[in-house]
Amino acid sequence: VVAGAPEPPEGLVVETASCNHVELRWLPSVDNGLRVTRYSVIYRREDSAPEDEDSLDVETTGATLGGLAGGTRYVIRVRPHNAKGAGQVSESLVALTDGGGAPLIAPVPPKPYRSLNCGQVALELPTLRAGCRGDGFLTVEGRSLVHADALDPGTRLKPHWTVLVGRTAGASTVLSGLDAYDAAEFRITAHNADGPGPSSDIVGPLLTDSDQVVTLDPPRALATSSASFALTWDELSGSCRGRMRWSVWVRREGVEGNNAGAGPGAVPGVGALAAEDGAGWEELASDVEGGGYEAFPLRCLPPGCAFRVHPIGLRGLNRPSAPSAPAASLPLPPPHLNAVRVELRLAKPQSWRDLSHLSVLAAAEIAAQLRIDSAHVEVREAYGRGQYLVIDLYGAAQAGGGTGQVTPARLLAEQLQAVLDGLRGSALGAAEVGRDLDVSYGVQLLLDDGRLTRVRVSEASRHSAARLPRAPLVSPQATAAASFTLVVGVSLLAFFFSGTCLRQAVKVARLRSAQTGYGRVATALDAQDGATTGRVRPKRAAPGGRGTRPPPRGREGHTTLDLDE
Repeated sequence: VVAGAPEPPEGLVVETASCNHVELRWLPSVDNGLRVTRYSVIYRREDSAPEDEDSLDVETTGATLGGLAGGTRYVIRVRPHNAKGAGQVSESLVALTDGGGAPLIAPVPPKPYRSLNCGQVALELPTLRAGCRGDGFLTVEGRSLVHADALDPGTRLKPHWTVLVGRTAGASTVLSGLDAYDAAEFRITAHNADGPGPSSDIVGPLLTDSDQVVTLDPPRALATSSASFALTWDELSGSCRGRMRWSVWVRREGVEGNNAGAGPGAVPGVGALAAEDGAGWEELASDVEGGGYEAFPLRCLPPGCAFRVHPIGLRGLNRPSAPSAPAASLPLPPPHLNAVRVELRLAKPQSWRDLSHLSVLAAAEIAAQLRIDSAHVEVREAYGRGQYLVIDLYGAAQAGGGTGQVTPARLLAEQLQAVLDGLRGSALGAAEVGRDLDVSYGVQLLLDDGRLTRVRVSEASRHSAARLPRAPLVSPQATAAASFTLVVGVSLLAFFFSGTCLRQAVKVARLRSAQTGYGRVATALDAQDGATTGRVRPKRAAPGGRGTRPPPRGREGHTTLDLDE
């Protein structure tokens, strides 16, 4: 007889079953000539995949499987082994554990993870709990936060709880067919043979392709100047919600009435009050893209201003974020007693400019227009990407005034306002920075409490402004350009004349070299020297004949050099 692997065992039965274990027995396998060394008990949940099988090795014809879920069906098989290897498995046995009753404790809520699909929500599910009143399987439910009247008839999610996955024991699930602009909530429920248990806590609001619950945390506010703030918040649009926008709101803290405005022109475009969680909120912007916004001009004296944002375009999430902590504007040094502080606005932000250079140019152009020394015009701050200028004007004597008296700073501000009233015909209106001034904004007087009020022009100041320059101003930049042009021009002329002189010097040197051939008037000594040294004296042309022309005669005994040659 040829020995071989053992035959499959028969008579596999469940002797006892409890909430979390089963006891098994089976008949010994036919060993085919070699003793059976062990049995492998292979088991899995009936609702799981074959690759999720577990196994337990024993040396006897019985085994106890522990750590099982209550009220759950398990598929069980037995495989024998001997020296020849593994034999065939037995027929499958389905064993049902004792439920002990439906689950008493709600399962852990599912956890979202990124699905990378604009129409899906991916959820990580908790492990099923074993034992009496344990989990047999899970169901996944969801509901839309969009009002029923706004939902499409064929949408998968409804305003009430809907079962999306009827039975699962897996570690995760992916829910498809969802709208990227609709917020939804989800929960799971554990079941066993005795029925369902309590549902988990709700997870949401959730958006597709997101791994985070939408919490609408407060924006982060950072003061960047005396009248501007940088706001940032958690961005929700991503690649799936390109049409999504935000509105930005502000509320002044610690001020009666919570009025966020800081005077005329301080908060342009402020909208109506928002009363979801109290009065005092005013809208700064209504169509902001992305997760950031620069708020200006906005002055918030201590304790400061609170900010919040509101998503636009998301259905089912029609509520603002939590408010930020109050943030106060950065303080400026108080103006001098002999100065007034004003604010000017340019027609558009000057993002491409260096703000330091912009400040120098603006101060020089205003000083030239008012006929005062540039030291009496100080740009304290350029904010809002260079669109707003905070300027201190000091009392100063104006050139051409005749009296030599100091003009008070307030009158200078009035004259500057009069110039802006007729900017197109003024010298400032032709200057590099001045031509971009916003005439409608005018000259705003900045008060100590942060409010702005437009400067009113008296008749005396208007007459004084009429005598100010109307020809184009020469800015420091233009002066520098002219100086550069002059230096370049002088350098080119010097180079030209130096080249001419060099050519003349070369010509003179060549003529002097030719002169040495004639030297002095020929003498007998010269003839002897020529004979001794072998030099050949140049021939003289015979009268009326051809030959080398003799050099002109000068003093006796010397040759005169003709430079014209």
